[in-house]
Amino acid sequence: MNISLAAEPIFSISGLTITNSAFTAVLVSFALIIIAAVLRVGLLTIPKRAQTLAEMIYDGLLGITKNVIGREDVAQELFPFIITAFFFIVISNWSGLIPGFSSILHGETPVFRAPTSDLNTVIALALCSVAYVQYLGFKYRGIKGYLSTFFNFSGPIYFAVGIIELISEIMRPISYSFRLFGNVFAGEVLLAVIIFLNSTFLPFTPIIPLPFYALELFVGVIQALVFCFLTIVFASIAISDHGEPHAEVPLEAVAVQTSK
Repeated sequence: MNISLAAEPIFSISGLTITNSAFTAVLVSFALIIIAAVLRVGLLTIPKRAQTLAEMIYDGLLGITKNVIGREDVAQELFPFIITAFFFIVISNWSGLIPGFSSILHGETPVFRAPTSDLNTVIALALCSVAYVQYLGFKYRGIKGYLSTFFNFSGPIYFAVGIIELISEIMRPISYSFRLFGNVFAGEVLLAVIIFLNSTFLPFTPIIPLPFYALELFVGVIQALVFCFLTIVFASIAISDHGEPHAEVPLEAVAVQTSK
C-alpha cells in the first residue's frame, strides 16, 4: 500500500511536468464538457431520469444562490461559476472511488489521482472563488465602497474591524483549501487502508468496503455543497454595505457547514 501526500509526476510536455492529479483534472473537465453537451442537445420537454436529476440540482443550487444573494442580477452572474464548481468538485471527489482507479500505473506511479486530493488543485479552486468574490465586490460597490470594508478611518474601532476583515479575506483560500483537501484525501486513505486490511488479513469480501464507499460518496457531495455555499455567502457579504441586512441564509445549509 503506497500513499503519497503530494501528487506524483507521470510525464512532461516541453519541460512542463504533468502530475497524475492534473492529468485526471483535465479528464474530468473534458467529461463534464461532453456530459453538458449531450444533455444540452438531448433536452426533452418531458425529461427522463438524467435530465430530471440535472434539473433538480440546477434549480436547487439556483434557488439557494438567489435566496442568499438577495439580488437577481448578481445571482444570475454568480451562478455559472457555482454550478461549474459544484459538478467539477463532485466528479473529482468521486473519481478516486472508482475501483481500480489507482491501480493503473506508469512505472511505479499511479496514472490517475482524484484532483481534489491534491492540495495544488484545491488551492487553485479556492483562489478562483476568492478572486471572483473580490471582482463582484468591486463591481457592485465600486472601488472606494468595497475598499472601505477593509480600510475604514472613521474611528479606531472601525479601523480595527476593517483590518480583521482584511486578514479574514486573506485567510479564506487557506480555509477553503484545507477543508476540501483534508476530507477528500482522508477519505481516500481510509478506503485504501480498509481494502488493504480486508485483502491481507481476511478472505477478500467486497461487502466490507461498501459502507465506506457510500460514506465517501455522501461526503463528496457535501464538500462540494459547502464550497459552493461559502462562495455564495462571501459574495453576498462582498456586494452588501455594512448597513444593509444580508439575505436570509437557509438553516439547512448552516447545519451542513457547522457539522463539518
